Amino acid sequence: MKLNNLAVKMIEKYQKDKPPQYRGRCLHYPTCSTYSKECYQKFNFFKASFLSFKRILFCNPLNKKTYDPVPLTKKEKKENKELLKIAEPIKDILLFHYKKYPQMQTIDFLKLIYQNSFGPNHLKVDVDKMKKYLLEEMKETNKKEEIMEDIGNGYVRIYFTSHTDFEKLFSSFIKSMKEPNELDYRLFYKKIEIFQLLIKKKQIKLERKASNKIIQDFLFNLAPVHHSTIYNDIYKPHYRIIKKEYYN
Repeated sequence: MKLNNLAVKMIEKYQKDKPPQYRGRCLHYPTCSTYSKECYQKFNFFKASFLSFKRILFCNPLNKKTYDPVPLTKKEKKENKELLKIAEPIKDILLFHYKKYPQMQTIDFLKLIYQNSFGPNHLKVDVDKMKKYLLEEMKETNKKEEIMEDIGNGYVRIYFTSHTDFEKLFSSFIKSMKEPNELDYRLFYKKIEIFQLLIKKKQIKLERKASNKIIQDFLFNLAPVHHSTIYNDIYKPHYRIIKKEYYN
């Protein structure tokens, strides 16, 4: 373990001293240095060195950017089976929404999985601006009645009308925000795997190769996304994500 610790310290020094112009240039996510660091933290020195060297070889202009996580340890593989059981309900959520919104595109499914995993956390911005934006959006909606739509994990989409109780909605929205933890992220990736399996089995009819490319780009950046143009034009979504318990 002494060699591993030394390798980790050297990588951390490299990350700290790396010139700004060379940061963020790695093709993959996580970056090669972060990948190598995790390898030395998880595996013996020889296996970690092999995995790190292999990763660096594939980080070149001939390869495309991709989400490429560190392999799982035996312990993690066992834990993964348990995580899969916990993440399994996303399958029914995805199929329910697909039946309700048959024109959903890959990015719309990814947005749904993101919301199911992290709620409205990604919208942490200036509160006053958030209020103003919501008020303007409420004026634009043409829905005649407020609708509560389940997206799983205790979260719902509240489709509002111009007459929705603004203070109640906004207060519930703010309360629903929380910082995601490590388990949230691990479950999130399992849900993505379940989505890919549904495409593979053709239970969700999306072109597999194109969808995987979109998924890889999404995981590489891992940032909130907008609904597709098709989804927006057909379904005109005007909603907020909240924890259901806060809106009763």
